[in-house]
Amino acid sequence: MRQPRNISFLSVGLFVVALGFGVASDALAKPFVRRPLPVQSGRLFDLGVTDINDDNRYEVFTANHKYLGSLLTPTAGGGWSDRLGSLGLAPTPAYPGFEDLLHPPNPSSPGLYIYGSSRALGADGETHSDSRLDVEAVDVGSIPLLPETAKGTITVLSPHVQVTHRQGAKVTITRDNTTTPGRTVVSFEVAEAAHLEFIVRKIDLPPIMVDIGQPPLVARTYVGARKVPAASPQFTLYLRDRHGWAWGDFNDDGYRDAFIARGGLGGEIRDYKGFVDDELMLGQPNGRFVESYAGSGLNKAGCRTRRTQSGDFDGDGNLDIFTYCKASSPKLYLGNGAGHFTPVSRRLRRAGVRGTGYRWVDLDGDLVPELITVEAGRVRVYRHRGRSWVRTQSLIAQNRTKLIESLSYGDFDADGDPDLFVAVHSGNTVLVNRDGRLFARRPAHFGLPEASIVGSFVDANNDGRVDLHALPQGLYLQKRNGHFRPSRLAAAPPSARFGLTSWFDYDNDGDRDIAEALKLKRGVKVKTALYENRMHGGHWLSVEVKGPAGNAEGVGARVSVFAGSRRRVAWVGESDGSRFSQGDFRVHFGLGKKVKRIRGIRVDWPGGGHTSVGPRAADRLVEVVAP
Repeated sequence: MRQPRNISFLSVGLFVVALGFGVASDALAKPFVRRPLPVQSGRLFDLGVTDINDDNRYEVFTANHKYLGSLLTPTAGGGWSDRLGSLGLAPTPAYPGFEDLLHPPNPSSPGLYIYGSSRALGADGETHSDSRLDVEAVDVGSIPLLPETAKGTITVLSPHVQVTHRQGAKVTITRDNTTTPGRTVVSFEVAEAAHLEFIVRKIDLPPIMVDIGQPPLVARTYVGARKVPAASPQFTLYLRDRHGWAWGDFNDDGYRDAFIARGGLGGEIRDYKGFVDDELMLGQPNGRFVESYAGSGLNKAGCRTRRTQSGDFDGDGNLDIFTYCKASSPKLYLGNGAGHFTPVSRRLRRAGVRGTGYRWVDLDGDLVPELITVEAGRVRVYRHRGRSWVRTQSLIAQNRTKLIESLSYGDFDADGDPDLFVAVHSGNTVLVNRDGRLFARRPAHFGLPEASIVGSFVDANNDGRVDLHALPQGLYLQKRNGHFRPSRLAAAPPSARFGLTSWFDYDNDGDRDIAEALKLKRGVKVKTALYENRMHGGHWLSVEVKGPAGNAEGVGARVSVFAGSRRRVAWVGESDGSRFSQGDFRVHFGLGKKVKRIRGIRVDWPGGGHTSVGPRAADRLVEVVAP
């Protein structure tokens, strides 16, 4: 959301509470069945899916700026369990729920409570990125907190601190402006009934360092909305501006990891260089994740990150990481397969790579992906040549604005190579692939919508022809020869102004279902829901690959399914429909009503080699393992 001013203040939300001791759209038509999807929707930025532990059950994850996110695992009873905190993926792993700024804790026992909160600032009533955070002390009992006054300090890396309320509290503020970004220490003394509130600028980037001073007070101190007991007298809290997730086994130990891209606080990240990083969370044998950014070679610097993607971008067989930086060139890190990365962003800068939408896609079939960039009125293609990237195409696009809502790819014309659909509210573009070169076409030529907020290639009815789902218009079912007709299925109200979708097989029945987040108008909360697909249009096959060393998910692999007289092709990673993230590595094939058995599967691996398997019955998930 655009800010009214370039410089803004965040209220810092540490609530020191001294106590006496002791949406979703209902416009989807049948045959989609609406199910609850209890993701956190406060400041929802992205919605995606992945399979963290390879149990063939998808998790649904979100990115919510500095607010509370979600990582939902399906339960046996058809519900969902949020495991973001229990897996160690919370912004402050020791204190999950601290980032829940919309639900302050209900003090239930005497003690010292430290938590954050947020209040809506905008005239539209929405909670904005620059919302307030407070520090508050409230007495709910009559027993003294301690025999003496409780003391502590809160230190933030910002010279801009404003105390707004200090009922029952003594406060001393010490500022140090000799360093960048500066430092402020707030020393407080609170009695058994106190209220302390202050505002700190840019609190979602610098760490919040707490020292409650008196060891006897530790057992009576609770942190965050979930009232997590303090583990020590000194601890550090974080609010991380998360925008996108890229999942993959980056250190090749057999456990899925996560790279989390963070924003740049409206461009003022330059004041916090060295203090603001992205996150590299490595999966452990116990199922939890451990922060491993330090020493990894990753270097966020001043990148205001949005989209992130993993893949083998240089053809050496190892997973790399790419991030889009708002208002600057993107960043590229080449992985060594053991969790270490080498920044080579200068190679992209030398090639003149810029854009507001990005996607890596293997256009020419050599299993080394090309980088497609989109900005206002222009599409460009860059190919890897030796140790550099070279621009090989520049095309006119239909969009007039810079922001690209989504870039989806798939073989919609069934010629064996990937095509793309660029969804933009000011004008969609179809990019048709002919022998490795793209040709821009108006959507109306294929019977597709001219402007959308989301677009995804998907065979929604398993008839063997790739369809297109667009918001708000709904499903466009493909007729023969690459032409489509609107069906009004899975549509949203025409007033929809923001949407996120991910198509995935939630219940493993072969029909791809929809996780959707939708906002209908300004000032209205985002609604989320799962829509279960009951179209049952034909037989199907899903393929999950286990890639070679260095690329366990096989990202970018070409999967060919031979059924009847046809060869159907898909690419590992094409199923990702999220706005800025990556995590769905399964590929899906609709086979139509007549094909009950396939003749075989061939997987061509990035970095070289292939694996073939023989005939299989349809209507099942098949696993293909690299040698």
